[in-house]
Amino acid sequence: MGRKTYTYDVDTRNETNYRFEQQQKNLGTQLGGVIFMCNNRTYHTCMENQMFGLPSPHWCYVQYVRAGMPCFLYNFERRELHGIFKAASDGEWEIDPLGWTDGSRRTPYPCQVTFETYLDCPPIGIDQLRAVIAENYIGNTDKFQQELTKKQATELCALFRRKYEAVHGAAAAAAATASASAAFAAPARPAAAEAWPSLGAGSSSGAAGGSNPWMGRGLADANGNGVAAMEAEPAGPPDLGGKTFAQIQAEEEAKARKAAKAAAKQQAAAPAARPGSAGGSAGGAAVAAAAQRIAYVAAQQQAQQPAAAAAPAASAGSTGAGSSSDSRPGVDELGDELTALEGTLKPLISNMMDLRLEAELRTAGALQAHLARLDDKLMKVQKERGRDMMQNQKLAAQLEQLQQENAALKQALRLSQQGGAAAPAAAGEAAAGPSTSAPGAAAPPASKPAGAAAPAGAARGDEVYLLGGNSQVNAGADDGGWLSSVLVYSPRSQTWRQGPDMPLMRGYGCSGVLGHNLYVMGGGNSHEWLGDCQRLDLRTGRWLAGPALSSLRGCAGAAALGSRLYVAGGGMADVQHDTVEIFNPEINAWMPGPKLRAKRFSTAAGSLDGCVYVTGGYDGSYLQTAERLDPREGKWQTIPDMLERRGAHACTAGPGGLLYVVGGYDVTQEDAFMFSVEAFDPRAGKWLPKARMAQGRAYGAAAHAEGSLWVVGGMSGEQYNEMFERYDHQADAWVGVPLPPQVSTVRAFTTASVVPAAAF
Repeated sequence: MGRKTYTYDVDTRNETNYRFEQQQKNLGTQLGGVIFMCNNRTYHTCMENQMFGLPSPHWCYVQYVRAGMPCFLYNFERRELHGIFKAASDGEWEIDPLGWTDGSRRTPYPCQVTFETYLDCPPIGIDQLRAVIAENYIGNTDKFQQELTKKQATELCALFRRKYEAVHGAAAAAAATASASAAFAAPARPAAAEAWPSLGAGSSSGAAGGSNPWMGRGLADANGNGVAAMEAEPAGPPDLGGKTFAQIQAEEEAKARKAAKAAAKQQAAAPAARPGSAGGSAGGAAVAAAAQRIAYVAAQQQAQQPAAAAAPAASAGSTGAGSSSDSRPGVDELGDELTALEGTLKPLISNMMDLRLEAELRTAGALQAHLARLDDKLMKVQKERGRDMMQNQKLAAQLEQLQQENAALKQALRLSQQGGAAAPAAAGEAAAGPSTSAPGAAAPPASKPAGAAAPAGAARGDEVYLLGGNSQVNAGADDGGWLSSVLVYSPRSQTWRQGPDMPLMRGYGCSGVLGHNLYVMGGGNSHEWLGDCQRLDLRTGRWLAGPALSSLRGCAGAAALGSRLYVAGGGMADVQHDTVEIFNPEINAWMPGPKLRAKRFSTAAGSLDGCVYVTGGYDGSYLQTAERLDPREGKWQTIPDMLERRGAHACTAGPGGLLYVVGGYDVTQEDAFMFSVEAFDPRAGKWLPKARMAQGRAYGAAAHAEGSLWVVGGMSGEQYNEMFERYDHQADAWVGVPLPPQVSTVRAFTTASVVPAAAF
């Protein structure tokens, strides 16, 4: 994008992520599925790239996604859930570091999973979704936790399958599922492995032995991650009598417990069985049936033995019962069944142990997060101490400068008093001809050193204040070259001077003037993004803290109109804002304004003829659109598109009653750092091309003062601009303005405002 970039270590357990994680279900290895998010635009990107993604705070559960796990995609603009998808990879961090971007920045959705479509079903509406995951919803809002238990994942799969059958028929659903099963075949696992996501129990009336009554086919083996492949997705019965799967499962569990109690009573009441008695055989069979129903969830895996292995066992059992009833005593059969029951309970106990271990890990993670937060606080304190030291050094330097200026003024006063006696002689010389030494007659020099005041007796005019930015000259310094300095240019006297330094180093900021005050807002530096507001009292030259913005905001556009200051768009890192804040000096507070029609990062704003304009910017791609706000109407209206797409540009009212847009950046253009200038004529309602600047400029500044348009700073490629240019409106040409050797305007990511003479 052309911005100065820095590399930071990503702390995925920062305070924001920690608060987010505490609000999640944190199912860990018991995660049954995930609902990913999209809008209308990103839905198509997900489908084309076969990849889902979520912002970094969601890593707390996306890391537990395993290949073969069911996934779903919720379009929050259309309020529809799409499925059924199967994770083709484990949850990973930045499978595609540039995903969902134009390739010029890192992905905003680093928690990623590749997927394959298991069954392309009609979408589910919000009401049907709420009925299945009601426990996930947060209060009375439409927001919900995106982690799914295995039961919830199963119910969603069954709901999708019924919708598919309603449209295409049961035969088509079976064929599509069979095709998907062949495509997603998973390696076999032992029968004791936990199935994904199971509902039914053992055998039931009308179901083949060893099949799940809710499946419509045998349960597939689990994959290598302990999660069954998607061919195990439950088909669901055509009619459940209005009951949910959770209700059916609860009823099955109650039946199993009741049968177990009845079998235990029958066994206790029966006489002691002799070896070979028929009663012993019957009692052993009853206990075996009860044991199977007690453990029906775990026994589901045992029931899925290959048919070839099950048939000999059944045949041997029937032969033994028919030939010799005393070959298998009832006590021995009961012992075998109890041994089998023990085998089914072991994996369940192991799972419970895993849950306990996971709870301990979560506790350790919480403690670690608290320690990380403590480290963050200590670092902030150290940074504040460092800033205080720098501020003290700056104050000491300013005090020394003031003392030097005071000594210079005293010296000038003594010289003027000594020259008072020569005034009559000077008056005599004036009668003979014009005096080149008279202050009123002397032409102002082409430039003066920084800090020089306007010539004595000259009226003070408009001044351009150049605030902060980044200096390429000091890029290797500890502060990264970020500046707190202020340069002031007087077009009338063609002089530069040093203004009062800002309290903080900043670039990417925005500024504006109201009354006797110059405001600078937001921005950032090497350490942080800013949301503060600082006010310079132009009469006293002192900086004072103003009310902060409601959010961190860099690369925003700012414009003063009447008695209000407007800050629009901007953002931070990979976040773009469409919000607007309006400063009211009467109550010394920021108020929310009407939202923009588009998100605009690296945008620019200006005011003209009672309206505020916001132009271009970046929302994932560079924008050609522009908007206008008439405060009397209270809403933003689109105006004709600019001639070119651009962000990181400057915007200001200018000569001829036009709104000028200067320079900028667009990675798709041949001259990515743009030389072009265009102006909007509000009367004709169209954009007009203007002469190109001598240098391409992105992240520079423009100002309209003393009837001329001035541009300064910015960057072209890797180099910061050294040229100071003025636009000649009559000739439609740019003219280079020489700079004194003591003055350097080599700075980018800067902002500028014009202070009218009436403000002093």
